Amino acid sequence: MTLEEFSIIPSQHKFYTSSMATRSGDPSRDMIPVKALLIFISGGTLIGMTLYESIKELLLPTISKWESHLITIAVTVLLVTILTAFILRRHNDLLSQVNQSRQKADNAIKHLASIIESSNDAILSIDSTGTVISWNCSAEKIFGMSAAEIAQYHVDTPLLSDTKDPITEIIGMVQRGESVHHLIRPFFRKDGEQIYLSLTASILPSQNNHPPDISIIARDISDQVAKEEIQKILSVKQQLLSSITMHDMKNSLQILLGYCSILEDETEDATIIEIIRRIEKQSLDIHHQIDFMKDYESLGMNMPAWYEAEDLFKKAISSIRDKKIDFQIHLSPLEIYGDPLLEKVIYNLCDNALRYEKNLTIIRTYYRNEGDTCSWIIEDDGIGIRTERKEKIFQRGYGSSSGLGLYFIREILSVTGIGIQETGVENKGARFEITIPSGLWRENYGIANNQGSLSICTDPSDNNTDMS
Repeated sequence: MTLEEFSIIPSQHKFYTSSMATRSGDPSRDMIPVKALLIFISGGTLIGMTLYESIKELLLPTISKWESHLITIAVTVLLVTILTAFILRRHNDLLSQVNQSRQKADNAIKHLASIIESSNDAILSIDSTGTVISWNCSAEKIFGMSAAEIAQYHVDTPLLSDTKDPITEIIGMVQRGESVHHLIRPFFRKDGEQIYLSLTASILPSQNNHPPDISIIARDISDQVAKEEIQKILSVKQQLLSSITMHDMKNSLQILLGYCSILEDETEDATIIEIIRRIEKQSLDIHHQIDFMKDYESLGMNMPAWYEAEDLFKKAISSIRDKKIDFQIHLSPLEIYGDPLLEKVIYNLCDNALRYEKNLTIIRTYYRNEGDTCSWIIEDDGIGIRTERKEKIFQRGYGSSSGLGLYFIREILSVTGIGIQETGVENKGARFEITIPSGLWRENYGIANNQGSLSICTDPSDNNTDMS
């Protein structure tokens, strides 16, 4: 099938010519019909001769009758010649413009046809009965069918799919008004090779009140699907190996810590005891790093979801029971779209504050609606962080411990485009400001009616809870 036979082309041809006609004033509409030309010439000649006959006797009273007839003929011929020349010149100008417009339209059609023909995607059109009426060369290559075989294809003979024919499925979806955009379906080529296609379909403009045809674009993504499958297999194997390795390492560390405890009980030498305690500390650091590796491995593996910020914060601090800290929570009705490890972010921020701030008594959290963005604040009344350390604390390996906590926090938040920075004042407390961009936060006042700001004392001996 040649490019000129594409059913896609006529509709585009119509589009291009109509748009060009609009821009150029559509010269064809100014073309004067033949009947109008004859009436115009006859009418002009009649008017001219009537005027001439009216003034002839005044201008030429002494001429003979045959001279009068001769002049009348001459004037008539002159008028007809002048009028015909004027009209033909105008007609030729318009005809030239029409030819130029047609040439532009033809060039546009050829350009569009070359794009379709050179595309690596299969482009087909199917009529309302399910018969393929046009295609490009890539369709023959992708489906492994000749032009004659494609010409005989009908949706009632599903030759290309491993289950039901996706073409039938697409036609039904389009006729129901559903969007068909990058629909991935498996096919079998004529030679039996399985391929995966990404399908996009749309309705073509109908002509002469006929049922509309359907345009289908099919892209071969078999290589992409194969790579994704290999990646999934490798990921599963890697996770399994990593899980076994980390489990064995933690068991070995537990055994090592057990021997350290035995050695510490068996000796009274202060130097040896100090060495044993250093070994225990390093072993615990390794244990924490293994836990970090496990958490980091799962980062981004699960889909982000919406979380109620206040409920999330309460869950995160529920395991913190080592100090008498007043948690002041003012987050309702904020909801955040983030990684499932978002709870880990809150826990690490609070745990770091409790670990490094000796005189800490309050951890306060609230948020500010700043138009498109939202600022979520978590601050305390400790000694704060020096200015030169505010960015360094987010670097991996920085700090007196394993240096993984704040680095991990920034990584978790970055999965969904959320940022974090330290904006506190030294000697007035640490202040972490989490910036949430538009689309990743919302205010659900349905939950606000059932919650209030909450102050929690984490001392197990103090069960007083202040509801405000």
